Amino acid sequence: MIFKDTILPETYTRQFFVYKWSYSTENQTLLLKRDSIYRINNAFVKELPRKRLNYPRVDTLDGKPYLFFFYERQPSNISVLHTEIVAVLYSLEDGKCYELSNKGSRRNVKLRKSAYATDFVFLNVSQHIKGTTDTTLINYMRRQVEKTGFIKELSDLDLNNIKNYVVLWNLKNNLEKIKRDSLIDFPYYKEPFSPLKAEMSGVRVLKNKKYEVIAFSFGDIVAFDRGKKLYFVVWALEELQKEDFASSMNWNGESDCEIKVHGYFDTSEFIINLKTGKITYLK
Repeated sequence: MIFKDTILPETYTRQFFVYKWSYSTENQTLLLKRDSIYRINNAFVKELPRKRLNYPRVDTLDGKPYLFFFYERQPSNISVLHTEIVAVLYSLEDGKCYELSNKGSRRNVKLRKSAYATDFVFLNVSQHIKGTTDTTLINYMRRQVEKTGFIKELSDLDLNNIKNYVVLWNLKNNLEKIKRDSLIDFPYYKEPFSPLKAEMSGVRVLKNKKYEVIAFSFGDIVAFDRGKKLYFVVWALEELQKEDFASSMNWNGESDCEIKVHGYFDTSEFIINLKTGKITYLK
């Protein structure tokens, strides 16, 4: 078998090919073609970790030979974090292809059963089966995903740990819910965000007697409530590309608990009440 991940310069995309090679004729036959990674300039998308994923091999299931392998693709041209790792079974008898798609993102997280401060994993938020309802094939692909040790589920995370604040914020909030309810559900923590590098270039800090608010360039907005003595996450949306709120964030007029921001990519302008979580869209 021959595996090729080819860049198409005319479209700046990549395609993944699987060929069968004949030693007798020295010819190759195309078995499978898939769109692989879109946006090849995306720094967040790297090759699958070869030491932690099982690479191409032939296995026999219910007496039939299958070619098993993984490929990766990023179908979204909006969020630079979300991608798919796809487990594939290709029947060497009839050429049928079965896929288990794991949608999620690479990130540093705190796992429940890990001695490390953080682990770099692929956080799987949903799975989708394509091409079969055969439980033997489905369970086989799921076992291979589990064996990687790299693809983790939400249940593997300690969501109350501050190092997983982005995951928790996005579970509590999404763009549709925020606009429908005009409300943000802030996750609160007793310990500080680490590190809070407010001295970094492009970081904006607002301070008054009630709050300290920090916006990171093309990143998140976090804050400290001086009265409650709690740290909380104001904004960490991942559905859209990260905005440069650091360049626009200010107090809303004379208010001591409202900030006003507007985006760089999305030109929406809105006010966030740090006390209640109420969000008011101005445009």
